[in-house]
Amino acid sequence: LDGCGLKGNRTYLVAGGMRGFGFEVARWMVENGARSLGLIGRSKPSEDKYQQLREIERGTGAKIHTFQVIILVA
Repeated sequence: LDGCGLKGNRTYLVAGGMRGFGFEVARWMVENGARSLGLIGRSKPSEDKYQQLREIERGTGAKIHTFQVIILVA
């Protein structure tokens, strides 16, 4: 990636990263250099989703953290 691309020594936060498009963006990020990701969503990830995340971690060396939060915009 260019000079503003993903860096292995930074942590990235993906809102909505545990489902659908957000999950695919998170997967793309670790496949392209991100090594520390925080995924936030309204619901806890399912057991199946946790398994997918662990497989991604094993395959890429990334560390992925999940957080159940509600984002309020005023």
